[in-house]
Amino acid sequence: GAFVAGPRGDAAESGDAMSPNRRPNRPGSRVTLGAGGWTIALALVLVTAAALWRVHDMLGSRGNRAVGDGRDPTTYGFGLSEFAGDRGQLAASGLPRDGIPVLDFPPSWTVARVDSLAHAGRNKYLVSDDRVIGVTENGRARAYPLMILNWHEVVNDTLGGVPIAVTYGPLCDAAVVYRRDTAAWRSVGRAWEPPILLGHSGLMYNSDALLYDRQPGHVNESLFNQLTGRAMAGPAAAHGESLAVLSCALTRWADWKTRHPETAVLWRDPARAEVYKREPYLSYFGDDRLRFPVAPLPVDHRWLRKTPCLV
Repeated sequence: GAFVAGPRGDAAESGDAMSPNRRPNRPGSRVTLGAGGWTIALALVLVTAAALWRVHDMLGSRGNRAVGDGRDPTTYGFGLSEFAGDRGQLAASGLPRDGIPVLDFPPSWTVARVDSLAHAGRNKYLVSDDRVIGVTENGRARAYPLMILNWHEVVNDTLGGVPIAVTYGPLCDAAVVYRRDTAAWRSVGRAWEPPILLGHSGLMYNSDALLYDRQPGHVNESLFNQLTGRAMAGPAAAHGESLAVLSCALTRWADWKTRHPETAVLWRDPARAEVYKREPYLSYFGDDRLRFPVAPLPVDHRWLRKTPCLV
């Protein structure tokens, strides 16, 4: 993990083009469309449909009602009265709750299938230097490319029979894997049935995401710090709980594949193939400015705030 982070969000722009020769409609007049008019109308329909799909995608499983105004943490529907941290470091991300869509039990491919794309002359999915989060459990190995996690941040999965959550904080370059079947309710006599499902709360603490349990039936959702696993609000925080950490490797795809030739790899959503090719944080890591509250800051000014470090 590094020291700090920045804002997260996508902006969409749309516009209406009007011909300078277009006349306003008058009562009783007829509107007709030539070939060019139909083309424009079709384009507007497609743009509108794309915008609606984007909104639906951002809201995820919570329906068509956004929870959280992007500015005030109290609008996100979490119990923050007993927040276990410095409220001055708590901030809204600019997106609503679930505005960053996490992945639940996505498909995975074998190394041979991934490599076959390049041999077939198609677009290559991974190259040697691409970074991945590698996880092994009960003799099974799986790689989770950061090019995917940059856009989803959480993968709820099961590996070798173990319920896991692979999490990545792009703003801190923080890769942490947790068990999904231990924490919170255990201390108050409730078993995890079923295991938790982590989602993005839309809130940030100390420039890192706060994740929450979005499993249906688990009421009074607890908030967990992505980097530390510590519960910050809700029943889990009231009992001083933390998520159980699992070992993982943040490494190059070539290195992971050499060490684990039998590995599977998280497969990309074909509908997002072009999106995954973009690196959304290059500009943020290009300077030392902070976008969210961070404390404490380094006192040794020989080090830039975004200097990579191992924790």
